[in-house]
Amino acid sequence: MLKLTLGAAVAVIAGMGAAWAQADMSCADLLKSNKQIEEAMKGQPKDAESAAMDKKINDYCVKNPAAKASEAMEKAMMD
Repeated sequence: MLKLTLGAAVAVIAGMGAAWAQADMSCADLLKSNKQIEEAMKGQPKDAESAAMDKKINDYCVKNPAAKASEAMEKAMMD
């Protein structure tokens, strides 16, 4: 079960990374959109791996709002 959950998380993150790279989204833009997504997903369960990755990305973006979101994702994946 963990493989499926982790595999699904990696697929989602990889897809998001490709979208960020294409859109050239900044961390500041990502943080704004995350707030909207969190509101829309309120009450939905989130697995531990996804929550941990989101936290790493958000922490990086808070410290580096002008950085590219794709850079934040890369840093989070290397941690």
